[in-house]
Amino acid sequence: MTRWVHQRAASAKHTAHHATVESMNSRQAQILCLVLTVAFLIAGWWPFEPFPHNHVSWLKDRAGLSFAPPGIAYDAELLPVPVTRPPDKLRGIAIELALEPAMEPSNRISHILTIHDGQRLSSLAIVQWKSKLLVRVPTSDNPNEFRETGIVTLRTNESHVIVISSDSAATTFYVDGRLSLRVPGFVLGPGTTRGRLLLGNAPTGKSSWSGWLFGVAIFNRALDAKDVTAHQQIWSQGTALDLSREPGLVALYNFSEGSGQEARDYSPSQHTLRIPSRYVVLEKTVLERPGRVLARDWYATRDVWLNLLGFVPFGFFAFLSWRGPSPARWLHPAITATLAGAAVSLIIELGQVWLPARNSSFRDLVCNTLGTGIGVLLCLIVNSRRHRPGPSE
Repeated sequence: MTRWVHQRAASAKHTAHHATVESMNSRQAQILCLVLTVAFLIAGWWPFEPFPHNHVSWLKDRAGLSFAPPGIAYDAELLPVPVTRPPDKLRGIAIELALEPAMEPSNRISHILTIHDGQRLSSLAIVQWKSKLLVRVPTSDNPNEFRETGIVTLRTNESHVIVISSDSAATTFYVDGRLSLRVPGFVLGPGTTRGRLLLGNAPTGKSSWSGWLFGVAIFNRALDAKDVTAHQQIWSQGTALDLSREPGLVALYNFSEGSGQEARDYSPSQHTLRIPSRYVVLEKTVLERPGRVLARDWYATRDVWLNLLGFVPFGFFAFLSWRGPSPARWLHPAITATLAGAAVSLIIELGQVWLPARNSSFRDLVCNTLGTGIGVLLCLIVNSRRHRPGPSE
């Protein structure tokens, strides 16, 4: 009888001690969850600038604009609708850019010129990736997908005049007056120039370009080799205003103002390009859906793994906080912990909508939630092994 009493007392003491350890672990796990939540908010909302300075400035030594992240210049009005041309004129569009890149972006696509028609993918985007200049347009069968083509010519500290001319059969690239590439079947339709003109960024504000832009001209007709040669001479001589007499001119900016927050359009449209002092995002996105991830875009792949693995510790300690005293009671705390991770991620992503330097992404929300679930699973496995009876029990 005495032995039985001692065994019961020892068992009760062991149970009390075990409960104390469980309670202490739960409190510690709650503190760690709170620390991780604060760390996630700081990392997700850094650098806490809802109204950053717009890094677009006038060049001092020549006519032009300097772009650096984050920066944007935009036309508040839509470009004019193309008019029907006589049969002897080349149908299509042409865009001329006098520019010099300041760096070669290695991780992300940088938008030099965009014509945004209000859709998820703009009607036209001229972008830079490393030393490549690419032209992107939505596909005809799926407006959420794009097709692209381009040339390798954008190198740091090299100025070029690039002409992109598209007729009904092909798109042709000229660099400094010389033919660089002709792409049969890649056609920029008449609707390509219907939209707002943006320079130095995408409408979502997440694709800043770094470099110097000396002039922009857009035509609602294709240019032949003779036109390109004549225009090259005009750009070389610094007399871009001579292009204002060219037929089919839609927009012409030579950035000769040198100061102020506006650049004048010398085409018949006479629009105004705005250069705000504070950086603005024209199309704020809430939980942006992931687009096509290119094989060369390792930044997106790295971002997926960071968002997935970063929330694994949170899921582990959140489950440790809410699990019951018995390892068999795991379903409710597992669901609660996973939902908590999703809630923290959602708060971060919604806050990023108002931070121009950050991107509100549905993909990040999914990865964070999955990472939390993985952490819950790991904690469940560890907890089950910890409570597994030993051979002497």
